Amino acid sequence: MRLLAVCLSLSLTFTCAAHAHEGHEGHGHAEAAPADSSYLAAIAEGAGPHYVGEGEQRYEIDLAWLRNVEEGFRGPTHGGVAVAADGTVYVSTDTEKGVYALSPAGETLLTLGPATQYLHALTLVTEAGEEVLYGVSPANKNVVKFTPEGEVLMTISQETAGDLKGGWKGVNGLTVAPDGRIYASTGYGADYVHVFSATGEHLSTFGGRGKATDEGKFRNAHGMAIDTRQGNPLLMVANRGSNRLDHFTLDGEFVAIHSAEVSLPCVPNFHGDLCGVAELDGRVTLLDKSGAVAARLGANPVDDQRHNFKVAQSDWKVGVFTAPHGLAFGPAGEIYVQDWNETGRVTKLTPAPE
Repeated sequence: MRLLAVCLSLSLTFTCAAHAHEGHEGHGHAEAAPADSSYLAAIAEGAGPHYVGEGEQRYEIDLAWLRNVEEGFRGPTHGGVAVAADGTVYVSTDTEKGVYALSPAGETLLTLGPATQYLHALTLVTEAGEEVLYGVSPANKNVVKFTPEGEVLMTISQETAGDLKGGWKGVNGLTVAPDGRIYASTGYGADYVHVFSATGEHLSTFGGRGKATDEGKFRNAHGMAIDTRQGNPLLMVANRGSNRLDHFTLDGEFVAIHSAEVSLPCVPNFHGDLCGVAELDGRVTLLDKSGAVAARLGANPVDDQRHNFKVAQSDWKVGVFTAPHGLAFGPAGEIYVQDWNETGRVTKLTPAPE
């Protein structure tokens, strides 16, 4: 497989509403071709600078990060990103190396191994003063809790939690509430959200498949996150096939549509009052606390590159996404974006307000 590289530049963006999405549980990805020299030239030392966004939401593409990632990181990427308090970046892959731990500069620190392979979503939380990671795997139909070094602490599956309404097929999204409750969605299956205790016992199930206009129902409940900006914590679900972000109480009661200004949203993440959304439709959108658009970043104007797993590195453009699937903010407001891509692609954007 090809070494990873990643990019992003100052394209503000176009609104696209295509409805194709990445393959559900298939992971038989072909090996990628050798890295393309024109892309490498675009990220070489002395190239750039490259920016996306404008005003308060302008970001510089970290080309040094891309060069370091090119040296040590390998895909395919079809998962998530999580960032520790010290800036360590965890990126899931479909390779046997599983989750990569990268330094803030993009250097590979360690890989967490086969127990973390095929994780479709990642989240990092602090429990009893220690950081731990959670991931969810459609391929293995389970939730995995593990240390930053890769030691598995807990697995939740049909074997441990029993039969659930709608089953475990297509489990693809995950988040953890401040009280320790664990939420796992089956957006590639029956579209329910299963709720578990901190120790893995099944507590409840809500949602299910519905029409795009149905409140409290989903058309691919994809990524999830806990939104603490509204006072009481709320569960935010990327209702991807319905092109919206939905708010629920932590008990699973529908509250409201937070925003319909997104196209194929994969996962939300928060920094202060900003909500960053990875959109499979070839862009990242930043929303304010009210759900209004604050910025569009890296929008891809090429129809057949958006939500396309097989875009070759030779077709990558600095500052333009193809299929953002994972996203997380760093401690200083950096944005890390993982594209769904057979080569593997992850980009770092550093705040550079004008």
